[in-house]
Amino acid sequence: MSQKAKGAVLGYVAIVVGIVTALVFTPILVKELGTDSYGILTLATAFVAFINLLDLGMNDSLLRFFVKNRGNKEETAKFLARMLLSYLTIGLFVICIIWLLTESFTAIFAEGLSPANIEVLEKMFKIVGIGAAIMIASNPLSSLIYAEERFVFLRTLEIFTSLLSLVVIWLLLISDYGLVEIAWSMCAFKVMTALVRLGYVALVLKYRVHLRLPEWPELKRILLYGAPIFVVAMFEQLFHRIDHVLIGSMVGAAAVSIYAIGVMFNKYIMSLTIVITRVLTPDIIRRIDSGISADKILQLMVRISRIQALFIYLVIGGVVVFGQQFLTLWLNDDFAQSYYVLLLVLLPFSLELIGNSRNIVLQVKEIYWYRSMTIVIMAIVNIVITLVLLPHYGVVGAAIGTGFALLVGYIILGSVLQLKVGVSFARYLAGVYGATLPVNMMLVGFALWVVDKFTLTWLSFATAVIIYTIIYVFMTYSMLLNSEERQLIKRFIRK
Repeated sequence: MSQKAKGAVLGYVAIVVGIVTALVFTPILVKELGTDSYGILTLATAFVAFINLLDLGMNDSLLRFFVKNRGNKEETAKFLARMLLSYLTIGLFVICIIWLLTESFTAIFAEGLSPANIEVLEKMFKIVGIGAAIMIASNPLSSLIYAEERFVFLRTLEIFTSLLSLVVIWLLLISDYGLVEIAWSMCAFKVMTALVRLGYVALVLKYRVHLRLPEWPELKRILLYGAPIFVVAMFEQLFHRIDHVLIGSMVGAAAVSIYAIGVMFNKYIMSLTIVITRVLTPDIIRRIDSGISADKILQLMVRISRIQALFIYLVIGGVVVFGQQFLTLWLNDDFAQSYYVLLLVLLPFSLELIGNSRNIVLQVKEIYWYRSMTIVIMAIVNIVITLVLLPHYGVVGAAIGTGFALLVGYIILGSVLQLKVGVSFARYLAGVYGATLPVNMMLVGFALWVVDKFTLTWLSFATAVIIYTIIYVFMTYSMLLNSEERQLIKRFIRK
């Protein structure tokens, strides 16, 4: 089995591990910490997510350089040295930003949080932020490993650190430690990940790791390529995390917990599609750089999106059918509203996830600025609608703002792809959803009608999910897959 295939398999293993551990561990966190403290933890990770994007969007620029120069080890080593010094500088800048941001927490959260909670949030943000800064400094190492297509190592490291970190947090909780100690453990694992990346590049890939002063013309090209990516990353984080901050400042920590539970599975579902896209990214870059036509780009996007849709349909359908009863079984009736948050955000978000190969096309065609501007529009739409609806409808109002903005952005970027690249948005939609969406809607409607007649226990819930999955797989394979997709599955199984 190739590195790509193994990387994809391990990627899905990582997703399954993440979902299973979230299912098992989240109730423990909520119970041990309490709803308010869980909300504080969510707020701290939301702020750290903003910090993580302060690599100025250069990561994708580095990946493109490493891919184009793969095989020229001497030049790659020199480039790596220059980028490591640049990223080390960015990491130090990040730490300064963290200390400045914490000074504003009292003003931001005075209405929604108690002084004690604000103090804990400040401490957590500083600790976890230091770990995030160290991870940012090691990003050139990660980009090189991706370019070398060492997906097995990357996924194995991801699975190992995520599992070990959960074990450590669990040990801290049962030993009566609190949020600050959890933050230190999170920081430690980020440092460990950075060190393992360094060791892999030096000892396995055999690159001499050192520091060199960056060359301004080269740095300028990278910054220009990465600038729109940075803007997108910044406003994407603003888009996806601002609701947590607004809810925390206007409503309180408990409401943050309810909203966080509603959107927590988005990242796992997003991972389903990112695994495929990341594995195929070097090949997509090479093919588009070779000058393939708009029709070939359309065919490539449809092929990737259809494969991604197969996974997304199963998950989305399961969420719609079983989500409400699952939340009641998993946590308690206090989180009933989380189901509506989940649907209002996840359904439009699934369109973006299925079509995320579009973003690579925009990057390589150097028209990613259009996505930057679109994300800005989406963030503004989301903030305005949330501010209007949050006082009246609570977390559901915030979810409405996010879902509507996602739809707006999806339509805008589909139009950009058609106007600037020549890829027909209508043909893309027909190729991906023409036959697959109606069949899945009928399956979900029928399953909803059946499940609504029963009150599920854990045993009957598990049985119902298994039956639904078997029916979905049978219908998909017999009715929706084309011959190429069937052959791909058969080759994968034989390997």
